[in-house]
Amino acid sequence: MLEHLGASNFKAWRSLPSVRMGRLTAFFGTNSSGKSAILHLLLMLKQTVESADRTKVLNLGDERSLVSLGTFSEVLFDHDRARSLSVELLWKLP
Repeated sequence: MLEHLGASNFKAWRSLPSVRMGRLTAFFGTNSSGKSAILHLLLMLKQTVESADRTKVLNLGDERSLVSLGTFSEVLFDHDRARSLSVELLWKLP
């Protein structure tokens, strides 16, 4: 089970502090505060893992994917290609 999620330079998040995840996790906040970006990150990681194309480091999606995020520049914070995208996952096996 996924226990913690963190990221930097992903969409609205310059730095997403480690978010504690539970069996049921809900995100609350004002409009345009980055709630859907967290869900996009999780869906992007899922479709990357499930992708048959092992040459792609990240599967940003297309019209047939769980989520279509556009280009790599479009998922970076401030669309700045000088930034690096990082993701932190912590999970426990049952």
